[in-house]
Amino acid sequence: MMATFVLPGRSCPIRLPVASIAWAASVAMLALSSLLFSASATAADDKPPIADDKPLSKDEAAIDDAALAACDAFMEAFNASDMAAWRRTLNYPHVRLAEGSVVVSNTPDEYEREWDFAEFARRTGWHHSRYDHKQVVQRGPDKAHVAVRFTRFRADGSEIATYDALYVVTRVDGHWGVQIRSSFAPRK
Repeated sequence: MMATFVLPGRSCPIRLPVASIAWAASVAMLALSSLLFSASATAADDKPPIADDKPLSKDEAAIDDAALAACDAFMEAFNASDMAAWRRTLNYPHVRLAEGSVVVSNTPDEYEREWDFAEFARRTGWHHSRYDHKQVVQRGPDKAHVAVRFTRFRADGSEIATYDALYVVTRVDGHWGVQIRSSFAPRK
């Protein structure tokens, strides 16, 4: 079965295979979330617009810590060009929204087929990336939405570009991993 999603401001629909109507609804909600929560931070307070300044409970703080640690592990493995470690930082199915397309990797093997570190570095001049900002903007017992801004760099330390993204970090069978990424970075 194929599902088609049309995002506001996009001239072409997004089409992807789905296993069920529930999965299609989940991806539609993800698309809506990416529109609502991907706005850039304001210069005045450098916080995403959804941020809440109320004190966190002990459980909420633990969720934030786990979600942010998963993001850090993701970036560390990415910078090491370590595909085995990078695959382990994710939960599956893994979804990435970028450049008007939705890529769903149902397994670690499918995810690995979507990425080539050497080709990416050769094509873009990429050497490493770093988070400029990351903040949990929403959380629940098994999921957190993390607004991030990251910069990609060349080997000489010069900047390639800075991008905003929303990561949905989930706990699946006790493992916290990045499950959904909606990014303004190029798809590959």
